[in-house]
Parts: sequence; C-alpha cells; structure tokens
Amino acid sequence: MKDAIMSKRNLQSLAIISIAIVILIVQKFLFPFPERWQWIFFIITMFVTGLPHGAFDYLVAKQQASSSHKSFSITKFYIHYLFKMIAYAVGWYFFPVASLVLFLLISAYHFGESDLLHYSAAKRSLKELHKVFHGASILLILIISDATISIPIINGIIKDYDSSALLHQLEPYTYILPAINCVIAWILYRNTILHTIYYIITYLIIIIIISSLPLPLGFALYFSCWHSINTLTDIHQFLTNNHAQKKQLWHILKSGSPFILLTWAGIVLALYGIQQSSQPQNILSLLFISISILTLPHVGVMSIMLNKYSKQSQN
Repeated sequence: MKDAIMSKRNLQSLAIISIAIVILIVQKFLFPFPERWQWIFFIITMFVTGLPHGAFDYLVAKQQASSSHKSFSITKFYIHYLFKMIAYAVGWYFFPVASLVLFLLISAYHFGESDLLHYSAAKRSLKELHKVFHGASILLILIISDATISIPIINGIIKDYDSSALLHQLEPYTYILPAINCVIAWILYRNTILHTIYYIITYLIIIIIISSLPLPLGFALYFSCWHSINTLTDIHQFLTNNHAQKKQLWHILKSGSPFILLTWAGIVLALYGIQQSSQPQNILSLLFISISILTLPHVGVMSIMLNKYSKQSQN
C-alpha cells in the first residue's frame, strides 16, 4: 500500500516539478515575467489551492474522531478553531516579533512533516529533527533569495526594526542548511536507497527553483502548488482509506466548498479593508499575518492527521 501511495504521489510531484522547471526556464532564458504577472499567478494559485487546502480541516477532524470512537461536534470544532485564530491575532498585535518567530518555526515543521510523510526512519527523534531542517531550509531560501520583497514585508510586521542586517547575517547559511539536510536524509533513510535518492534529487530541484525565481513565483510554486496539492492528495487518501464506502474527490470538494467560499470572502474583505486604510502600503505584511492566523489551527489538525496517516501508510 505504501509503495502504491508513494508511486501516485511521486508522479504528481514530478508533474509539479516539471511545470516549475518550465516556468524557471522561461523566466531566466526566454521571457522574464513582468512583476504584475508574477503577482497574478501568486493570487490565482493561492485562491485555487493555497487557501482552500485548509477548508477540509473539519472533515479530517471528524474522521479522526470517528476512527477513535469519539463524538464530534462541528460547532465545538469551529469554536476552538476560531479561538486559536483570535488568540494568535491578539499575539500578533502585542508581540509581533515573537509571533513571527513562532509562525516561522511552526511553518518549517509543518512543511517538513508534509513533505516527509512517506519516509520512514529508525529513530523518531532524528525524523523530527529532519522535518525542521527540511522546512527551515526552504523558508530561509524563500526569504533570502528575493530580499527586495521579503525585507519590506518583514519590516512592515515588526515596525521600528530593520530586518536587512539580520537577513544579511543569515545569508551564508542559505545553502549550508540544504547541505546538512541532505546529509541527514542520507544517514536517516539509508535503508531505502531509492527513496532517499528520489527525495534528495527532488528536494535539491525545489531549492534551485525557489532560489532562482522572484518571491511571488517561488512561493506560489512551492506553497500553492507543491505543498497544497500534495496535502490535498493526502487528505483525500486519508478520508478515502478510513471510510467503509469510499468517498469520491467531488464529494469531498462539495463538502468543503462552503468553507472555501468563506475563506475567499474573508481574504477579499481583509484586502479591501487594507486598501481603504490609511496605510495600504503594508498590504503584503498584513496579508502575511492574515494567512498565518488562518494557518495556525490548520497546522494542528494536519499534524494529527499526518501522524496517523504516516503510521497507516507504513503498515
């Protein structure tokens, strides 16, 4: 079963990487995309896959409760969900630096947890460390590779502080982390050579792509395409495997569509409010914060699912 899942996910991942390579070649050697086009691509992918992939959290939580023979209340689920979002929003207001660091750490672990789902390890502690190195290396390169965009975003979040000096200090580590990550992978997964080689090659291709593209393209390709599409596949597989009667993808999408629409509406209203505010120049910083607030409770739900799904897929 694990090999079948890996094969399907690998084919899907290779298709995403192929598209990303084509975009990279066009951007670098044929026709550099105007910045406006880059942001249009960013917005479209965020709305199609990036934001909606968190709209199925209640389905995942409901199935987790069912598999554990526990009762499930969608009302209680979303009360807890909204409470976490509000608490984190308050944290952003009063403690922006700490909230930013927390979000980066959580995101790094979440990216690693998702990308390394189907890779088993002899020692769990090393696997947890590898998740952090994997996600942190990707985040660092996304931030460092296009500092002309990332620095104003960060400065807009942590006001009265210039992040350029810190990012300059972190720059030498941009390619040290990927090197360490590859060494950890080679040691950690040496009992599955083919999977290890596949992981290292695809990981390095992703690193090269996102480090060579402007931030809107690099972020969209990794987060909205690679991460979100693979996560949607994992959610579908998780829900399908755990039901006596298999649910089709269309049924899952239909169940999550109201929450997808709510997410879209919330982001549109937030962007409209920002544009009407006295400081519309901070739109990217506030958009970043808005996405992080949506992401925090989503990561918690996904972490439980990925942990259970990882054990099941390895049986």
